[in-house]
Formats: sequence, C-alpha cells, structure tokens
Amino acid sequence: MKSKALAAWACAAALWGIGLPAHAIRAYTSDHFTGNCIDCAAAGGVSSYTTNAALNLWVPYVFGAPITTSDFLSFTYEGSNLLNAYTINASQLSSISGYIAQDGTANLSLQWASGYFDVTASGSWNTCNGTTVCATVPADYGNQGSFGATPPAGVPEPASIALAGLALAGLAAARRRR
Repeated sequence: MKSKALAAWACAAALWGIGLPAHAIRAYTSDHFTGNCIDCAAAGGVSSYTTNAALNLWVPYVFGAPITTSDFLSFTYEGSNLLNAYTINASQLSSISGYIAQDGTANLSLQWASGYFDVTASGSWNTCNGTTVCATVPADYGNQGSFGATPPAGVPEPASIALAGLALAGLAAARRRR
C-alpha cells in the first residue's frame, strides 16, 4: 500500500513540476533583414546586390515597441562582396535603440566596439564591422531594407524532458502494480 501511495505521489509531483517552470522554454524570434547594397552592386558591376541579416530577439518582443538590450540575443550579417560576414552577441553589444514594425519597416540602431548596423523607416541602411574607417565610412550601405519575422523558436530545458520521463515512468509503475 505504501509503495502505491509513494508511486502516486511521485507521479503527481513530477506532473505538477512540468507545468511550473515558465523558464523551461526560452523562445526567440528571428527577424530577417533583406536590403539592396548600393556600393556592393557598383563594385560588382551589377544593377542590384541583395544582402541579408538576422536579428534574434527574445520573446515576447512586441512589434513597434522600443527594442532594449534585454530583448537582444544576437545579430548576424551574412556579408557581401565588400564586407565579411559577422555575428554580434548580447555580450558584445554596446547599445541598441529603435523598433521593428509589423509591416517590416524599422528604425533601428545597433552599436558595438568595432562597428554598427543602422536602418531607417525609409529603408536606408548601412553597416561596418572591424575596420578603422567605421566612424566615417560604412563598409556596406543601401536601400530597400526591411525585416520579416519568422515564428518563435523554443529551446526546451533538459530538466523538463527528464521530469516528463519521470512522470511517465511513475504512471507506468503505478499501472503495473494494479
């Protein structure tokens, strides 16, 4: 009798624990940037040159609200024919200001020790990373810049998976003893 009560108590505790931790899944949204790089096109002798980047923000970021450093996870610029790809994580970020609207327009400024990324609501953008001329000349710049969001991605915490397994094992043990 004691073992049945103990198994039932363990099951209940494990199942109750699964629903508790709100921190078990930390989700983020990836806002993908696409823009026409004017100086890249000129250097390549083509009429347009598409560049891409991704801004990862912790959920819940609400479109149109000011972005803060606590919202920021990372920023990756995929590079061009003039500027190498780079990624900036939260520990490297000096400042962030602005917003991303639901329609993809943005007024956003990211700053870090060796560079920056800026985009205006009109779609003008520029970036620079790791060069001594960053203060005066952007390495890549262009127009038609906009963001498009993808659904939040969650990363489950291993302890939650272990708790779910413990709950299922307890239920199976209790059922077998009947």
